[in-house]
Amino acid sequence: MQGFNMGRYVPPEFEGVQSGNKLSGKHALGARANKIGQGILTVRFEMPFAIWCGKCPKETIIGQGVRFNAEKKKVGNYHSTPIYSFRMKHAACGGWIEIRTDPANTAYVVVEGARKRDTGEDKVSEGDLPILTEEEREQRRNNAFAALEGKVTDLAQAKTDTQRIEELRQVRERDWEDTYAASRNLRASFRAERKKRARTTADTEAMRVRMGLGIELLAETDEDRRRAG
Repeated sequence: MQGFNMGRYVPPEFEGVQSGNKLSGKHALGARANKIGQGILTVRFEMPFAIWCGKCPKETIIGQGVRFNAEKKKVGNYHSTPIYSFRMKHAACGGWIEIRTDPANTAYVVVEGARKRDTGEDKVSEGDLPILTEEEREQRRNNAFAALEGKVTDLAQAKTDTQRIEELRQVRERDWEDTYAASRNLRASFRAERKKRARTTADTEAMRVRMGLGIELLAETDEDRRRAG
C-alpha cells in the first residue's frame, strides 16, 4: 500500500519488491549523493574552530560554528580509524577549503585553502592526551632520558655558578666594607691618572709645536720603544 507522502510512486506490482528510488534510478539521499560513485557524500559541516581564508584577496576570518555544504570523503586510516576529508567552497571568494580529521590527536587540521586562527590555546590538557603509536612512545621515552641528563648537567652548572657568585660577594664585601675609604682611594687614583694624562698631552703638544709638525702625534707604544732601541 502506498502511504501518504511517503516518497516516490511504486506501482502495485513492485510494492515490497523494489523501492521507488531504485525504480526511478535515484539515490535515497538525493542530490547529496551525486558523487557517491567517487566515494563523496555531501554533508552539513560546522567549522570546528575559527580559520583565515587564504583564497580571499585579503585574508578573511571564518568564525567557529559557521556551516557549509561539504564534500565528505575517506582519505586514509589511522590504525583502524578512518580519516575523513571535508572540502567546502567559501561563498565570499569561491575558493576551496579542505579540513581533515586527525585521529592521532583527536582533532581537525586545515590542509588546504586556509589556516587555523592562532589563539594561543592549542595546549594538550589533562584528559585530552593524543593516542600514540609504539614508535612515538619509544621516542618520548628517549627524549625523557635526554631531558633528565640535561637536568643533571644544569644542576652541576648551577652549583658552580653559585660558588662563583658567593666568591664575588665575599670580594665585594671585603673591598667595600668601608665605603668612604674605598671611594677616597678611587678618587685619589683617578686624580693621579688624570694628572699623568694631562702631562703626557702637554709634552706631546710641545714636541709637535717645536718640530713644526702639522699632524697629530699618537701615544708611544711598546713597539715604538723596541724599534727606537
